[in-house]
Amino acid sequence: MSNYSKSAADYISMHKMTAHPEGGFYKEIFRAKTNVETVRGERSSATSIYFLLEQGQISHLHRIAFEELWTYIDGGPLEIFMILDGRMTICVLDENNPICLIPPGVWFGSRPKTETAFCICTCTVAPGFDFEDFEMADYDRLSNEYPDISDLKDVCLS
Repeated sequence: MSNYSKSAADYISMHKMTAHPEGGFYKEIFRAKTNVETVRGERSSATSIYFLLEQGQISHLHRIAFEELWTYIDGGPLEIFMILDGRMTICVLDENNPICLIPPGVWFGSRPKTETAFCICTCTVAPGFDFEDFEMADYDRLSNEYPDISDLKDVCLS
């Protein structure tokens, strides 16, 4: 029996969330009207999405060009894994640690902890997210670049 006020299906339906290419579900909820010029071209100054993962789903390793701030909303603990300084580092997002910052250009992904039915959070990117700034990890490339990280195969889509 869940202690959550809503189920994953409730959130997905209520927010009209769709499948995300990295895994899980999302819905854009904010895109600033103010644009900024970046080295990658003009972008919205900030964007935010709802992002939800259910048990058994994984947000595969990927990276984006700019900082991303994850904020916990509901559900169980979520592991956000990042490659920092050549090592896999984990930030657990939950009600006790409701914020996790992903530096720009860092490979990262996420998955619910074993006891977690689902987790919903917001992901805010500044300057704003654009799929032109999004790159999925390639296992062969990353395994050559980070040979000491043994579980890359589990968190890469290809």
